[in-house]
Amino acid sequence: MKKILISGYYGFDNFGDEAILGVLINHLRGNDITVLSSNPEKTGRAHNVNSLNSFNTKLIAERLPNFDILISGGGSLLQNVTSNRSLLYYCGLIMMMSIFPKKDIVIFAQGIGPVKGFLGKLIVKSALKKCKYISVRDKKSQDLLKSWGIESNLVCDPIFDLNVPTPKRTRKVGIQLRKFASLTDELFDEIVKQVALKFSDREIELICFQDSEDEGISKVFLNKLKKKNPTINANIIKNLTNKEVIERVSEYDYLIAMRFHACLLGLKYGIKTLAISYDPKVEILAQNAKIPYLVMDSKKNDYKQAFENLEKLSSFNLLNYANSQEFEWYKTGIDELVKS
Repeated sequence: MKKILISGYYGFDNFGDEAILGVLINHLRGNDITVLSSNPEKTGRAHNVNSLNSFNTKLIAERLPNFDILISGGGSLLQNVTSNRSLLYYCGLIMMMSIFPKKDIVIFAQGIGPVKGFLGKLIVKSALKKCKYISVRDKKSQDLLKSWGIESNLVCDPIFDLNVPTPKRTRKVGIQLRKFASLTDELFDEIVKQVALKFSDREIELICFQDSEDEGISKVFLNKLKKKNPTINANIIKNLTNKEVIERVSEYDYLIAMRFHACLLGLKYGIKTLAISYDPKVEILAQNAKIPYLVMDSKKNDYKQAFENLEKLSSFNLLNYANSQEFEWYKTGIDELVKS
């Protein structure tokens, strides 16, 4: 049995990160697992593991020598577009762990970058060179690391390994939005127009995957939609556990989503999905799965065509794509380290 420390964006009630954590923990059962979390009590209860406050750096530094393995990920941790502070945190943790002898560090199924500035790139490169195994979830990340002279293994997103219940199809349409600076009124208005036109006879749910980021923008969308069609049946769905999110999404016939893991969950259920790409990872997923997508630059979008393509999608083909994405644990190096 190994003593394993898992680091990531945990405890913030973000569906994707918490789902990845669940997949990872289930794979590591039988070991002594501790997770760094912004809400250690909640994380500990939810996953039946030990948990430390990710902001208590003094306590983490004291406990670090006790662990055999540090697993960093998944998600997009090593980037400084959203925050330089988070990049320094995750890289600093790796560098601290590397000080102690006979410790193994794993980068788990991450999307690497974008990393801005010479100093930022230097910090990430230095941290990655301390890792025994590196797995990335997209070709762009692998190519970036290769350009830095760092080898990695390409895996699909761990959510493809998530067990989901049998879908309970209804005539509902799910819409998942998140706060994002480039989300313009023009883009919003065009989506509202198409939703009101195509789905006026259906129940529409604006589902929050992270309430703090999704609820406000969902309210804006709902108000616009009600003005466009006052009789439309639309509501915001929030305060859901991960299990409840999964069950709710299983009911949808159609899904319009911004978040990467919302789109991915739709694919796992074979739901006809339209992606709104706020990040290259969403666009890459849409292209690979052959689903329609919109971009932040409203002038580049053909909204009518995108929604027509949405209706033409084959659930069978979407399920086939999702089922073809098998998560290859051996490429992460985790099993080898745990058994050694």
